[in-house]
Amino acid sequence: MPVPALADDEDEDDGQATAAFVRGAPPARGGVSVEASPSVTALPSAPVAPPTVAASPVSPAPQVANGPPATTPPWSPAMTTTMRGEQVPFRLVRAGAPTQRRRLPAETTLAEVVALLLGQAIPVPVSLDGTLEAGWRAGDASAPMSSATTLGGLGEDVAVHLHRVPARRVRARIVASLSEGERRVVVPVSTVVPVASLLEGLVAMLDLPAGDWSLRVGGVAPGPFAILDEFVGAGVERVDVEVVRA
Repeated sequence: MPVPALADDEDEDDGQATAAFVRGAPPARGGVSVEASPSVTALPSAPVAPPTVAASPVSPAPQVANGPPATTPPWSPAMTTTMRGEQVPFRLVRAGAPTQRRRLPAETTLAEVVALLLGQAIPVPVSLDGTLEAGWRAGDASAPMSSATTLGGLGEDVAVHLHRVPARRVRARIVASLSEGERRVVVPVSTVVPVASLLEGLVAMLDLPAGDWSLRVGGVAPGPFAILDEFVGAGVERVDVEVVRA
């Protein structure tokens, strides 16, 4: 059954309403006359200056007081070798381990050989709790040699033997000479502690001023990578150590 179309008053438009909207005047609805809103002519906008932001005062960076000129710390000594120049081949021999073939500059000292290879080609002799039980000294097959001996002085393709020396504890009488007097202390030290490490600890313990310091053990100036075992004979229980300006 066809549904009759519903009449909608708002849809009955003779075209005048549409034409009126197009012209800008809305049509009259329900007998009420609606006047068109007056057109507004846009005025050219005046240029707007950007807001002025007052610069906030910047506090100067805090000044750090200048201390004494930087010096090479005693625990970071320079090696004799520059790792350049003529390379000397040698055989590194350690009991119970395969012989290794190495090359280092001719001016490398035996103490530096150990320091350079310790932890890679040479194991660090420590206990499970981290205690340093021994140290290494280099020499020939019979005994350790002076730590200041250079590879170039041994000849080419020589065997450098590593000797494990047990750690001993000795009492060290420490004397540091200053302009205002001496500072003295007696402390136990291990004979396998490197000279550079011992020097660092003593400078801190004695609260010495910044500067270049060095050690003298029994009147001898050891190199920074030597260990005290070389200068403290077997059976010796006391050793004299001087801390002096380098």
